[in-house]
Amino acid sequence: MPSYLTRRVSFAAAHRYRIADWSEERNAAVFGACARPNYHGHSYVCDVTVTGEIDPVTGFIVDLGLLDEVLEREVRTRFDHANISTSPFSASCTITGIRPRSSKRSASRSTAAFTAAPGSAARPGAP
Repeated sequence: MPSYLTRRVSFAAAHRYRIADWSEERNAAVFGACARPNYHGHSYVCDVTVTGEIDPVTGFIVDLGLLDEVLEREVRTRFDHANISTSPFSASCTITGIRPRSSKRSASRSTAAFTAAPGSAARPGAP
């Protein structure tokens, strides 16, 4: 029977919403602070859920040190204090947050893979 473990990673990032064909005034009217020319920032929370069988020896479903290493590399290093509107990951941005381009990435040296919990890949934290 599979078990689940969720780890939370927090980061801060900037973005800008705008439609190039619109005037700055129209963008500001529609997107508010998110249309500012110098960008706008949020604190984000990324919940990553790991699923797998519990190892009968360790009692774990994944090596937590390895999972933390993967989260540091795949989430925090990519997004923390980044401008997600101009980064290579901007195609992953939605109005509700950031969604990984790939919903599943396998961690080397581990049989477990992690996927973002539905609806919680990343969402703005408190304003």
